[in-house]
Amino acid sequence: MILKPSQVRYFWKICHSVCRHCDCKAKSSAPGRLYFSNISSSILRWNYARHMKLYNLASVRYQSSSKKQPLINITPISIGVSVVISAALYGLYVWLEQGKQLLKSEQRISALAESGVGSLNWSLTDQHGKRRLFSDFTGQWLMLYFGFSHCPDICPEELEKLMKVVQGISKSSISVNVQPVFITLDPDRDTVDYMHKYCKDFENLIGFTGSMDEISEVAKSYRVYFGIGEKDSDGDYIVDHTICMYLIDPKGQVVDVYERRYDAESIVKGSLQHIKDYAKLKKKYAEKS
Repeated sequence: MILKPSQVRYFWKICHSVCRHCDCKAKSSAPGRLYFSNISSSILRWNYARHMKLYNLASVRYQSSSKKQPLINITPISIGVSVVISAALYGLYVWLEQGKQLLKSEQRISALAESGVGSLNWSLTDQHGKRRLFSDFTGQWLMLYFGFSHCPDICPEELEKLMKVVQGISKSSISVNVQPVFITLDPDRDTVDYMHKYCKDFENLIGFTGSMDEISEVAKSYRVYFGIGEKDSDGDYIVDHTICMYLIDPKGQVVDVYERRYDAESIVKGSLQHIKDYAKLKKKYAEKS
């Protein structure tokens, strides 16, 4: 058997320990090519084979243990169970969120009712000269705005926005008709005839006017501030006032107030949520009774 120099050093001590009493030439041979006797060569082959066998076995065990085994056995059944559990958890989440939203809306309406905003059953004259009460609109959703017809920019813009909101709600999946209402804060100039002409520019808009005392009483009920400015050389003046829209439910209760910073899309979204909540609360109270 011929060994390489790198193998000779490894088996040098083995050869001496096994064949120290024999006539093996390994005792005196230098590293390089060594020629062993039959006995020592057989023993050396056996030791080498034994060492290599143990080495190979250890290598196989190490490689097999280093391979990551899957923690979960993925099957169609396990996938189906996961989908069902996920759907159930999502449904629970949606149900809880809807409950929170309904509770929030109920608390907001209660707070507005306790504050007395819009609680007055006012009586004013519409653009056709007909005297009408606020209670005449019971059963309808209203979007109310206070302003004046001689306003150069803000009031026309807000009324245009109001029209977009009403149209957006009517074209939604809920398809609820909201009645737009405009109450003037300048009754001296906004007479019945002038209101009739002005409201023609806005589809289905009902305009109201009255005496200054009547207008002041209604504005106070809705917490609307307004003040008449000084007249210029032409006798023209500006009315400074609160700019907001009021969403009123079929019971005549103010459910939300939208300031000027809200765009039409945001108001439509908020109004639709209030309309949905109103239907749920109505059903809830009907079940309790």
